[in-house]
Amino acid sequence: MPNKKQISEFIGITPGFLRATNLANDWEKVDSSAGYIITPNVIQSLERISKGLTIKNGQKAFSLIGPYGSGKSAFAVFLCQLLGRDSERSKNATSLLSKANHPSLNKTQVKRVKKEGHGYLPIAITARRRPISQLLLDGILKAAFLLDLTKSTNHLISRIQEALEKKFWKDSGTIIQFLLEIKKEAVFQRFSGLFLMIDEAGKTLEYALQDKNGGDVYIFQEIAELANRQQKNPILFLIILHQMFDDYVELSDRTIRNEWVKVQERFQSVQFAESAATTIRMIAKAIRHSKSLPKAVGDKISEELSTLKRKEAPLPLGLNFSSFEKLAKDAWPLHPTVLLAIPHLFRRLAQNERSIFSYLTSLEPYGFQEFSKRELTEEDHFVRLKDIYNYLLANFEVGLSRLPHAKRLLEANDIIHSKAQLTVDEVDLIRSVALLNVLGEMCPLGATNRLMASAASNINKIESKLDTLRSQSILTYRRLDGTYRVWEGSDVDIHARMKEARRKLQMEGKSLYETLSQHLPSRSMVARRNSLETGAHRYFKIVYSERINGNYNNLFKCLDGAAGLILVLLPQADYKAAQTKANQATASYDVVK
Repeated sequence: MPNKKQISEFIGITPGFLRATNLANDWEKVDSSAGYIITPNVIQSLERISKGLTIKNGQKAFSLIGPYGSGKSAFAVFLCQLLGRDSERSKNATSLLSKANHPSLNKTQVKRVKKEGHGYLPIAITARRRPISQLLLDGILKAAFLLDLTKSTNHLISRIQEALEKKFWKDSGTIIQFLLEIKKEAVFQRFSGLFLMIDEAGKTLEYALQDKNGGDVYIFQEIAELANRQQKNPILFLIILHQMFDDYVELSDRTIRNEWVKVQERFQSVQFAESAATTIRMIAKAIRHSKSLPKAVGDKISEELSTLKRKEAPLPLGLNFSSFEKLAKDAWPLHPTVLLAIPHLFRRLAQNERSIFSYLTSLEPYGFQEFSKRELTEEDHFVRLKDIYNYLLANFEVGLSRLPHAKRLLEANDIIHSKAQLTVDEVDLIRSVALLNVLGEMCPLGATNRLMASAASNINKIESKLDTLRSQSILTYRRLDGTYRVWEGSDVDIHARMKEARRKLQMEGKSLYETLSQHLPSRSMVARRNSLETGAHRYFKIVYSERINGNYNNLFKCLDGAAGLILVLLPQADYKAAQTKANQATASYDVVK
């Protein structure tokens, strides 16, 4: 190809995908929602929230739940601008929504949700590891400064500042009172109501588990109940989480779990996770083509797509091949098989769309930007599965080691570095197979002969080379599903089985203490050597314990002639507290911890 040019001369990344979103910092920026993509998931979430605001006695407390990096914060910024009163921000958000051409979310419906166009006063909070009530009062204070600074508003601001300084927020009633007061002031200034949003709410929930003073999640229940009672001038309450409430307390005792479940029941859960088809569309939109590709490159893309169609590669639900073909051309230089796999890979190994766009925009080794600096050649100008493997290992190897389902990537890496006789093609095949193995049962993409023929179409005699790797016991072939797998010695996922066993032990009602007491009752332990040497029969009493109530002296009263006590602290026990009480014990007995 004469006059060779870099791939980057033909492509770029759409500016709207270049940064992460912080709700508290970004909702006021006019361009924060520029380029925001209205996906089916966004439409569904908007419909549920708008319904709560428009029907009589509708739900007004919602928990938006989705995995890391799935776009929850960006959605909250968009929703805040859509429902807000600022004309420019609201106009831009409404325009984006109108382009989606959804009948139930047109301009008339948006105006109805906003109570004839007045808009809501936003209280936007990005949580951190601090008491919940303190964060709420701080957010109310910042929202008060958005109002016209009348005499009554200034008086309200002074009282909120005093409450923060004197820590009046420790009383949840203070928060409720200030919410009602700022709502009254907002309505007086012709706002439709309040829109209270808490992003990263999981951080403050985690804090609440550790700090019982000022960390009570009951305030969420109080606000949710308050919001659901407001009709004429609503309080819309939205918290954003990565998992359900009770998942944060999965390993806590049953009483705490039950309390948190009661709080969760006050919210209507809105699941927020994009489908693979939607993620593919977002990737294709993120890659911007600045000029037409050379004919040879276009022909090669069409050839790869024809191979993929001929090999009957499975497409995600919601995409036919005609639609995928257009998206794959827009997403060049990503190979079509990479485009199919990448939504699942980054969902399983990283943080969904956030990590995908980080890959596209960052200057990390083996990233998309580094690849785009290569010269455009006729031979191979695609980002292939092997390149994604290299990117993951180069940048996230330590993190991958903590993920049980990523072990095949690490095993493949060990194989590659331990067998110097492997050819470049064989190494690339191992990397591609390992990457497809990671997907496991979560999607229909597997390392079959058909898919490998497309994914590694730049390699000659693929089947022969795969057979060679099988003969060397590097790969195995599973007749059950017709896929190649990196040999690991066993198909049993020990880490997953252990995690499931821990979960069942915790959730099925019986504590570890009850289980041990039933199946392994404590027995006395005879001090055999001492008995033989001294002729005196001495034994120690064994006691299981999950917690220590009172002090050790109470235990010593029940020794019944035992020479000492062996206290077996179970994993749930507070070891430091037990050790302190042991040191304070006054009885002249030995305590073995």
